[in-house]
Amino acid sequence: MTTFLNRRQLLQLSLAGFGLAGLHRFSYGQQTVVRTVAGTGVPGFEETAAAGALAPATPVNNPYGVVVGPDSALYFCEVDSGRTRRLDLNTHMLRTVAGNGEKAYGGDGGLASDASFSAPHEIRFDAQGNL
Repeated sequence: MTTFLNRRQLLQLSLAGFGLAGLHRFSYGQQTVVRTVAGTGVPGFEETAAAGALAPATPVNNPYGVVVGPDSALYFCEVDSGRTRRLDLNTHMLRTVAGNGEKAYGGDGGLASDASFSAPHEIRFDAQGNL
């Protein structure tokens, strides 16, 4: 099953920012419903979740800069853990795609998982789909 997001859905899904411990989706109708799609509500990072874990049961640490990738997954920075994460909207799996958790700058030319970032806030994809 392929998930497509229109602009309204993205706006509904992309509440993230300083001090939050999850990504939340808003559904508007007679009642506004807020659903957590990633994060437990307690900030943190579990090393066992780096390779992939169910998003609602996995802590996230100050998510920021949510973008939709070329594969229709959500990508976001975790400011406090120095990582970039990928949320598959079909399987609800969350995994780390870049960052080793060290608050530093380094890793140019190496593996993305070995790179160090200090408080990443924004990510982008180029025309070829590279992060």
